Amino acid sequence: MPTPTPVYIPTPTPTPVQAVELFIDEKIGYLDITKVVEQCCEAHQAELVVSPSLEEIVHFDQWARDWVAATVAASNKTAVTA
Repeated sequence: MPTPTPVYIPTPTPTPVQAVELFIDEKIGYLDITKVVEQCCEAHQAELVVSPSLEEIVHFDQWARDWVAATVAASNKTAVTA
């Protein structure tokens, strides 16, 4: 019996979804969505893992969520700086 081929199902990353939720909640502006995502990705580059394990994926998922929440809270509900 052949080994089944793994199926990769892409899912949205937390940062864009969370940024849109923050926009809907009126915590950031529409144009800030891409800024938040870009800044989070740039901040993550220092810890980039090319072939992450499941544990690392879960860790960085939470890391991104925490980073976005802290960044928006620190901006005091004003536009995210470029």
